[in-house]
Amino acid sequence: MILALDSLFYVVYTILPMLISSLKNIRIFAMVNILALILSFTFYKQALPSTWCFFSAILSGCIYWLLKTQTAKTQFQHYENLPPTTFRDRV
Repeated sequence: MILALDSLFYVVYTILPMLISSLKNIRIFAMVNILALILSFTFYKQALPSTWCFFSAILSGCIYWLLKTQTAKTQFQHYENLPPTTFRDRV
């Protein structure tokens, strides 16, 4: 029983921050991670922790791309909101 409760807390603490993120792509990543957890639980119940970690490790490679894409958008929005003379000085 304690092991099941520990596992539940682990899942909540690893996925909840991504679900409440202000970045849409990170929330989508969290939902895909939940899908990986459900698939792991459904098909690989005996090896659930290692299988879910395997899927999560593969999915974690997407985090770099998600954050890079979001950072590029944020920087573009920053420069877009500058007055024209300031923008020309920075380019």
